[in-house]
Amino acid sequence: MDTKTIEEALEVLKSALRSEDPDRRERAAAAILGYARGQF
Repeated sequence: MDTKTIEEALEVLKSALRSEDPDRRERAAAAILGYARGQF
């Protein structure tokens, strides 16, 4: 997957972190943390 696509996906997830839906925020946080774990 190319870097630009990953950056766009992370922006979508960051936006979801500000959602009023707590389930959506939790899923976004889990996805970001999962991505971060794979990067380190």
